[in-house]
Amino acid sequence: MKPDFEKMAGELDVPYSNSESIADALRAAYAAGLERAAEIACGGNLNSETYPRHVVEVSVWIGKILADAIRAEVEKL
Repeated sequence: MKPDFEKMAGELDVPYSNSESIADALRAAYAAGLERAAEIACGGNLNSETYPRHVVEVSVWIGKILADAIRAEVEKL
């Protein structure tokens, strides 16, 4: 099942005007596949001192998408 990116973006603590572009970023990361999502989700030491808060939160959501996708694949085995 495809994640609801608009709902996910709306749950982030960012101004509403940013949530649509964040949903687009999540959608693009998901469409890029598990390998690319893993690179994005694990792409460095993300913290709010180094990166804006929404970047950190989007990375956390991408990590959750990745974890769910991996879990679904493992359950098929």
